[in-house]
Amino acid sequence: MRPRFVIGLLGAYFTAVAASLAGCGAADKTESQDGGGGVAMGGAGGVSASGGNGADGGGDDCQDEEVCDGIDNNCDEQVDEGCACFEGQTQECYSGPTELLGIGDCQYGEQTCDITGVWGDCVGEGLPTEEICDSSDNDCNGEVDDGFDTITCGIGVCQVTVDECVDGVPNPCIPGTPAPTETCDGTDDDCDGAVDEGCSCVNGTTQSCYTGSPTTQGVGECSDGLQTCANGAWGPCVGDTVPSSELCDGLDNDCDTETDENNPGGGGNCTTTEVGVCEAGHYECVATMLTCVQDLQPSADLCDGLDNDCDPNTPDGSGDPGIGIPCDGPDSDLCELGMTYCDQGMPKCDDDATSLVDLCDGLDNDCDVASPDGSEDPGVNVPCDGLDSDLCVEGVFVCNNSKLECNDNTISTIDLCNGMDDDCDPASADGSEDPANNQPCDGPDSDLCVEGISSCDAMGDIVCSDNTGDTFDLCGGGDEDCDPNSIDGSEDPAINQPCDGLQDSDLCEEGIISCQGGNLSCSDNTGSTLDLCGGGDEDCDPASADGSEDPEVNQACDGPDTDLCKEGTSSCDATGNIVCSDNTGSTVDLCGGGDEDCDPASADGSEDPAVNQACDGPDSDLCNEGVSSCDAMGDIVCSDNTGSTLDLCGGGDEDCDPASADGSQDPAVNQSCDGPDTDLCLEGTSSCVNGDIVCSDNTGSTVDLCGGGDEDCDPASADGSEDPAVNQSCDGPDSDLCNEGVSSCDA
Repeated sequence: MRPRFVIGLLGAYFTAVAASLAGCGAADKTESQDGGGGVAMGGAGGVSASGGNGADGGGDDCQDEEVCDGIDNNCDEQVDEGCACFEGQTQECYSGPTELLGIGDCQYGEQTCDITGVWGDCVGEGLPTEEICDSSDNDCNGEVDDGFDTITCGIGVCQVTVDECVDGVPNPCIPGTPAPTETCDGTDDDCDGAVDEGCSCVNGTTQSCYTGSPTTQGVGECSDGLQTCANGAWGPCVGDTVPSSELCDGLDNDCDTETDENNPGGGGNCTTTEVGVCEAGHYECVATMLTCVQDLQPSADLCDGLDNDCDPNTPDGSGDPGIGIPCDGPDSDLCELGMTYCDQGMPKCDDDATSLVDLCDGLDNDCDVASPDGSEDPGVNVPCDGLDSDLCVEGVFVCNNSKLECNDNTISTIDLCNGMDDDCDPASADGSEDPANNQPCDGPDSDLCVEGISSCDAMGDIVCSDNTGDTFDLCGGGDEDCDPNSIDGSEDPAINQPCDGLQDSDLCEEGIISCQGGNLSCSDNTGSTLDLCGGGDEDCDPASADGSEDPEVNQACDGPDTDLCKEGTSSCDATGNIVCSDNTGSTVDLCGGGDEDCDPASADGSEDPAVNQACDGPDSDLCNEGVSSCDAMGDIVCSDNTGSTLDLCGGGDEDCDPASADGSQDPAVNQSCDGPDTDLCLEGTSSCVNGDIVCSDNTGSTVDLCGGGDEDCDPASADGSEDPAVNQSCDGPDSDLCNEGVSSCDA
């Protein structure tokens, strides 16, 4: 069975790699395990992958040491290096003998990996134990409850033998019941441990006997004897056979179940009637007899100094397949120029020729197909110069199509100016063929003007005779420095200097001088900068007063009050601040159709103290249930449209008029009413007393009598429903006086 942890480990591996790629490198790993990574794996960093969740960077989430959790913690693009496993991983485990696994109680347990990458204890595994009687295979040998025998208890005739284990349950042994007295019959009748007390045996009886080891009794030639009881005692054992030394006779003399084992009497050396290697032999017990058996059988006669075929008439090596065949002697070639022969038990070759070398001639001179043509030719690999103009030896002779050729295929090497003899010709001057020599050149100055001629100096360097110095490019339309890539005037000292334009009134240098069309030009196009009130000199003119050109100075202005009326004039004070001379105070906007505060955004009357006050509308009550406002006509009006509020009976002053009595306007007051009795007759008048409506009906309950009237003023009650004479026991129009009926009110 494949361990489950292998599959789990493969899954963890691919998750850790993904987390690693997302965690350290392109992204931080995160616990995801957020990704995780994760788990995480997140990252994601993170299996989570997410990881981990994956997050940007690798940065500050990297740890110094790797933790065994399926994540690349130290961001070295390896997951759990040095870990045997990762945290939380499980695998099957078993610490017992492997050959017993899966048999009986011997079963897998499970172990879990901790954060340090170490497998924990094996939990739940089944190990072999001593067999007990429980219907299980405790010792895992494939048998259940094996090894249990019978148990015997009691003595004498009370002795009982039972199976030790029955159906997985230990079987108790209970002795039998002893006889009250002992009889001399060869048994322990009273079960006291003594049989026929005073007698060793029952006279005349016999029994088998054996004086050897009990393990050999009845095995092989070992057999029982017989002893007879006489005078109450057993006689000697007669006729038993006990173990003896094993003989080569086809019998089991030592009574170990094997016959003639271990070559009894054999093993010694002996000489057969054969010759050569067949002569030596040894004794073996064969078919109940000691026989001399030869050690070796005849074989082909090899060249080894022995008579392998056990025939003295054949020469040594006569049957050796390696004798009498072509051979190559102890030289460097592979040419078989001799024949093998046998000399004093050793194969030899009579090839005494010298070594043949492979020349460049198209032949296999050394008889070696693996060596190329000319591989040993003394002319091969000798340095040589090809067909070029230099004298440099840049090739070697090679064997090509059975001919020696020089493989120098390099182009002609010219002599450059470098202090070296590049063309290997001492007669040519250094740099004589250098294309950079004798050319027009520019010296070590900043311009690009070619004002000299190049030459090769004694140090092997190309030098230029241009010593004219730097020529600067000025603003004028010419190319003085001979550099078409440099801008006209790029080195003019007047360029990039601050300047003031000619079109504005200020004196500020707000531009930079540049070269335009061969003329110096100033870039100041900012226009005139005005001197504002602020304590600065914006126009760069110390003769002008602060704020002299500020458009906000000498304007009508509003002072620090709540209205917007411009009642002053602005000016620039000595601290550089614009101030207003309006000290008239705040003008409030009253309800009247005017704009007293000069603020068109404020509503008419927005600051009138009579506006937004509680007020009472045109109703009968005196309650302020509205708010005053200024209407479009410039009049103050009240928003109370609630109507008249009546004064109800309840102890309150709903109409806000302390002069009116409580409940004076309550519609439930001064009405006909029924008092606290059982009838529904309106026999009183309602009034307001201490905030409660009360009824003056104190007439008591009026009952409904049987008579066709509605005395209780309740149309829902039946006529006579409250008459005390109704529902009484009564005597009908008969001669007796017995109350055998119930009275009722008829229609």
